[in-house]
Amino acid sequence: MTLVIVGPVIILISLIFKFFPPKKINWFYGWRSRFSMMNQGVWEEAQRYGAHLLILGGCALLIIGLVEKFLLQSNSEWVTLISLVIIFAAIFVVGESHLKALFEKDGTRRS
Repeated sequence: MTLVIVGPVIILISLIFKFFPPKKINWFYGWRSRFSMMNQGVWEEAQRYGAHLLILGGCALLIIGLVEKFLLQSNSEWVTLISLVIIFAAIFVVGESHLKALFEKDGTRRS
């Protein structure tokens, strides 16, 4: 049941990130990693792509929650915890890989 609530909350948060991304590099709001904070160009791409990944992650959590509730008819905290860890780890790995594919180590855009 928890993922049925968490999924839509993540989707809502990601829509806020999508339509109101942080304009400047900061330590409070947005996709924050050492690489994403390297310069303004990397930062803007991280915010754009990260919002899309969060939408997908929220949808995945919602689907897992619905399957758990209606097909498995269970409400396991372990399913919730493991799902959250896997989804957020995947979002981070895919997002950082995307940035590293577009930008050099020094933050300049690849040609």
